Parts: sequence; structure tokens; C-alpha cells
Amino acid sequence: MEPGEWELRERGAERESSGPRRLCVSQLRQLVQLRHPRAACKQLTLQEAGNRLSVSYDCGGAGGGRTELRVETPRLVQLRSQGIADGAPFSFDMEARRIGACR
Repeated sequence: MEPGEWELRERGAERESSGPRRLCVSQLRQLVQLRHPRAACKQLTLQEAGNRLSVSYDCGGAGGGRTELRVETPRLVQLRSQGIADGAPFSFDMEARRIGACR
């Protein structure tokens, strides 16, 4: 995966209205806990094979989740994540695409 600025876009008809967001990514693991970006979480790799990574993470009282990543190219990643954040469940499918260098 190439480091840089990535555009994250949720997939699904009801999600398209939220619009894309951008994130400066230096390593693939940053995409694992998107709903807990600043939390110090314990991560456990469940599966790592070829272009796929599955990680479970626990952020204590802040919640936790499970994320599955599929690297299609060094500039395109598909991800699925679900868990608990701010006391509420979340679930999303997202496409992450590198758009350039970090600003």
C-alpha cells in the first residue's frame, strides 16, 4: 500500500449522501479503526493472507470492532468494519483510494 492522502467513500445507496472524507495514511493499519481514530486500542490480527487482512480491536470503554481489508492495488483498498463506538453499533463498507501526497 502506498502512503499518502487517501479518499474514503462509504458504499451503499444510503451512505452516498455523506460524501467522501480524506485521511493522511502512512500505514494500512490506520484504516483498521476508523471509528476510533485517536483511541489507544489493542489490536489482534485474526487473518493475514495475500491481499487480505482481518483485525479485531478493543478500545476499552470507547468500544471496539472488527475490520476486514482487501488490498486491490497499492492505491485501492476495500474495507468492511463493524463494532461499537460511543455506545452505539456501527457497520459500514468503504472504498479507500489514494489521491496523492499528504498536504
